[in-house]
Amino acid sequence: MSVKFSVLNKKRKLNTAAAAFEEGEADSSPSDPRSQEQKLAASDLLKQEGNSLAEDGKYSTAIQRWDQALALTPDTAALYELKAQAFLALNNTWPAVQSATKAVELDQEWPDGHLTLARAQLNYGEPELALMSLRKVLGLEPDHQEALDELREVQQLAIEERKKIAEGQQQLYDDLPILKVLMGMDSALSLSLGWHLPASSPHVIGRRL
Repeated sequence: MSVKFSVLNKKRKLNTAAAAFEEGEADSSPSDPRSQEQKLAASDLLKQEGNSLAEDGKYSTAIQRWDQALALTPDTAALYELKAQAFLALNNTWPAVQSATKAVELDQEWPDGHLTLARAQLNYGEPELALMSLRKVLGLEPDHQEALDELREVQQLAIEERKKIAEGQQQLYDDLPILKVLMGMDSALSLSLGWHLPASSPHVIGRRL
């Protein structure tokens, strides 16, 4: 199920969300039920404001709103997942991976969280990790259509990645006799054992923003 950003009345929501955030910050008694309710309400308003900003393409500002919401409700997986989507839209792939990872740490049984993590991992150049995350989605929800739609492409990219690594390793072993002469046997062996390919270039697949 895709995350859809809600559109609110913009003129009204800006002041409402800011006021709610300040009100939640002002009450510092963590044991007061009213304080917790205020924080939840303020966090939700900030979340919705961020959603609306993201719909308008204002991803950086949306992330700021979600960070404000996280200051009030730090264990909300959905906020981290939303941040990951926005970072992907900004082509900031490593922060996207970090945010999506945090989302699935907070809610390991949420298919959409793992789907966003898969997309972030793929864009970061890690098709094998993306494939693992997609399989996690389908383990939780076998009929998840978005994961099914993207699975074949990610599988193919993972196969291509394995092939590149295997070809590179074979080439190194083919060159090993020459390396032994030029570098000495110990150095050549160390190089062959420690050599690895860098991550492949990122691949962008459909996003839900």
